[in-house]
Amino acid sequence: MIILGIETSCDETSAAVVKNGRDVLSNIVHTQLQHRPFGGVVPEIASRCHIQLLPDIIRQAVTSANIDWWAGHVENEVGKNFGRLLQLYGVHKAQIEARRKGLSTQRRTLADGSVKLVIGGVA
Repeated sequence: MIILGIETSCDETSAAVVKNGRDVLSNIVHTQLQHRPFGGVVPEIASRCHIQLLPDIIRQAVTSANIDWWAGHVENEVGKNFGRLLQLYGVHKAQIEARRKGLSTQRRTLADGSVKLVIGGVA
């Protein structure tokens, strides 16, 4: 099973490809330095950065892993306790791309508040 993990929770935008739950095929992380002058993360700035950066981050992760990430079951989990807009951009982006490919999606909010998105698989 190939899993594409997308993280858009706070001041980092990242995507990783993992095979069989253990083998990390790629891990691309971009840390947003735009927040330094403010002494902490500014959610509006973080959201804009995620929107701008995520498509290229996903492309880099998939290219580095040398896979077609739509070929199988894909999950996207987003951590809890962050602004909902920051969490959900990665989920939203993955859903849009899956639908463009004609794949089904199932979204579930887990008990800890994280979001699990399953594309073309069983939740």
